[in-house]
Amino acid sequence: MADLVISPKEPKTEPQALLPSRPGYGTKGRALKLFANYFRLNFKPGVQLHKYSIKILVKPELLGYRRKRRLIGLLLQDNFFREHHPTVATDYEAFLISPRILNTEPREPMHFQVKYFNELETQPSSDAPTYNLEIAYDRLLPLNELLDYLAPKNSIPRFDEKEAIIKALNAVVTQNANRDHNIISAGRNSKFFPLGNEQSLRGFFLVRRGYYASVRSTAGSLLVNLNACTSAFYNEMNLLDLMLQAKHEHIPWSQFLPGLRVSTRYLKFDEGPNKGQIRRVIKTIVGVGEHSSAKDTKFRCKELDNVNDVSVEYFFQKKHGITLQKAWAPLVDVRAPKATSPVWIPPELCEVLPHQLYRRVVPADLTSLMIKAALQPPREKAQSILGEGCQTLGIAEDQDDPTGFRLEVQPRMITVEARILDAPMVIYQAINPATPMPKAFQPTDGSWNLMGVKFSTVGKSDINWTFLSIGQFDNARFKPGIEQFKKALRYCGISRAKFNPQAGVILPKDVYEKPESASDAIRKAAGAPLDLLLVILPQYNIPLYSKIKYFADVQYGIHTVCAIAKNFCKPTAAYHANLTLKVNLKFGGVNQSLNGDDLGVLKDGKTMVIGYDVTHPSPTAQKNTPSIAGLVASIDGKYAQWAPSIRLQLKAREEMVKEPLSDMVMERLAYWQERNKSLPSKILVYRDGVSEGQYSQVLTFELPSIKAACQSQYQNEPLPKISILIVGKRHHTRMFTQDASGGLQGNPVPGTVLDQGITMEKGYNFFLQPHKPLKGTARPIHYVVVHDEIELGVDELQKTTHNLSYMYGRATKAVSVCPPAYFADLLCDRARCYLHSELNGRTSKGSVFDPRVSWNGEIHGKMQNTMFYI
Repeated sequence: MADLVISPKEPKTEPQALLPSRPGYGTKGRALKLFANYFRLNFKPGVQLHKYSIKILVKPELLGYRRKRRLIGLLLQDNFFREHHPTVATDYEAFLISPRILNTEPREPMHFQVKYFNELETQPSSDAPTYNLEIAYDRLLPLNELLDYLAPKNSIPRFDEKEAIIKALNAVVTQNANRDHNIISAGRNSKFFPLGNEQSLRGFFLVRRGYYASVRSTAGSLLVNLNACTSAFYNEMNLLDLMLQAKHEHIPWSQFLPGLRVSTRYLKFDEGPNKGQIRRVIKTIVGVGEHSSAKDTKFRCKELDNVNDVSVEYFFQKKHGITLQKAWAPLVDVRAPKATSPVWIPPELCEVLPHQLYRRVVPADLTSLMIKAALQPPREKAQSILGEGCQTLGIAEDQDDPTGFRLEVQPRMITVEARILDAPMVIYQAINPATPMPKAFQPTDGSWNLMGVKFSTVGKSDINWTFLSIGQFDNARFKPGIEQFKKALRYCGISRAKFNPQAGVILPKDVYEKPESASDAIRKAAGAPLDLLLVILPQYNIPLYSKIKYFADVQYGIHTVCAIAKNFCKPTAAYHANLTLKVNLKFGGVNQSLNGDDLGVLKDGKTMVIGYDVTHPSPTAQKNTPSIAGLVASIDGKYAQWAPSIRLQLKAREEMVKEPLSDMVMERLAYWQERNKSLPSKILVYRDGVSEGQYSQVLTFELPSIKAACQSQYQNEPLPKISILIVGKRHHTRMFTQDASGGLQGNPVPGTVLDQGITMEKGYNFFLQPHKPLKGTARPIHYVVVHDEIELGVDELQKTTHNLSYMYGRATKAVSVCPPAYFADLLCDRARCYLHSELNGRTSKGSVFDPRVSWNGEIHGKMQNTMFYI
């Protein structure tokens, strides 16, 4: 008997009762009105959402999301739905939503047979597999109860049906986009890309502009969040041409090809009206034979030769009558998911299917092109959302009921009340030795400069340093940059820095191919009386950069600052001043500081601020490569130095930091105690990289680890009060200013904070934009309080978070993300350098991660408790 396979349910969002309630709304700052990219969702009398479950009866085999989606799409083409129930919506995975009862006997499940055929075929073939689907009535979703729960004066702490209703409404709101063949659906029905809205990127990538849509709940209403987004897609082309182009761009096939779907063009129909014509069969690439070509790869083929092995080239010639034109090319493996033996196909006989999202990290040398293609000025972005974005979802002013569910989405962005917080005074030391006193800056538009000042505190003034250059060292070319760097060090207060040109190292250009050759040079530098190595790179090269940082940070223990030659050689004061910012932080200095009152809840200097994040291996990483957790913590009440701790997680793609977190917090508490002769009375945590569905996991797994660390470290002393904020960067909220007539204008100014209108209906959260974006549309950061023993007041918390953004010592500007979270992210990026080959699939095929061979999570003793990761 066939087994019953039910589509897996998405992870539930945490019960909001676990989260602290909002103690109020902020009042500080200058009030203003903004547009937010949210659209009001209204319901007409009599609206109903009837939910049906979808079950697919199959043999016990893997039924992937793509095939499941295709089957449900084919189901909706059945006359029962097409003629009688055209308004049915679905998530294409687990359920249907209908505005009315579908069958006369609701308790009796309905059964359908669906003949499967792929998107390249117009009808099923004679041997097409048939699937049995069962549609069973689940329940009427209590929409009115949800609306009552969202009412501002409702005191009910939670409503368990909220998640199910939000999912149903997402299916309804996006059904027009999902069914339009001129729109590509991606991201589990949350992103939609109209065809024709793309541009080529180096010939083998396409950059498509589309739209993200999601129903969100807020106090008093339901809203649709609609935002413009950009994603990379594979170009539709011959597979071998794609592979050669990727190789030309130095993109490893092992990183680029697995998961790519292709259609073959060598099989033919054996019977029926299409007999003898090419049958395009879809295959998924699972691997590449880097050193296996059709000429030299052989296998036992009984139908051609029962005795000897035959080559792939011979097989295609004899079996299919095809003479391969490029038999030297590597083969691709398209075996089935559970198969143990490879199935090799020559790439020249494969075509890349269209509309495939590139789900991996865009190669570094293409990232800047991708960012450039994605940038939209705020007014242009807002107009595209209101125009093409609304059109994509089927939202229009004159459409009475586009979904058939008696609901409407108003085609206008909502207006929200926001405030602008004052910038803090940023303090340095005056440069005039006759007046060694603090000098305060009032930032303008979130930025300032270093004219006439030096660092608040110099970490080490007698730094001995030299250079390491890749390629020929042209003294005439490099001298202006060297002199400007020496001048910048003196100017900022590192007055006794000593340049040792005799210790300089010049490495040949082939170090790019063999980055390990840099090891000996860095070892010698670390063994000499040197504190700093200035590394001059001809261009940014991630593998080489990663190796240099590994040798310096992990193996030999010497601080490094990297610079690109074309930038370094220009005697530009601002560029070299920025290098000195890094230098002073690495040696324990304080670049700038804030007045006590501007520190808000931190002004007593007894609160340790922690930031931590987790970085994960790529899908093509070496087997068993773990995730990496990085944590930074303030070392005193100046909140300028952030000491690091790094740990390898126990397994791959593990977001929650469990056992390692307690150890890292203990490490940071011990260092605070060593420096301050006491332990902090409060701990404020900024946790980066957590999605909405994981808030409760932070409380379940990570908070106990933090408390365990405190129990161990404080012993008989009073335990600190702990508050935790989630730092959300990957969201789709955007804000736009209004002109005098109420029209769209541009980006909000630095200091804009928003805590009502689009925030959580029960929780404690706010959006903050402290910075001025260099280009494009500003993205505010979303802060959510998930635990609050300190009892953070709204104004004080917003002020503290905002003003800390002016303490990112690596720049003379406010940054978008609160520095503890920002520095934790940088620390994780640096840790990725130490496992670059393992994380990015550049190790030998079939190898398994071994910390005894690869990096084991430790750094050199000289680097501990320093900001080496800057």
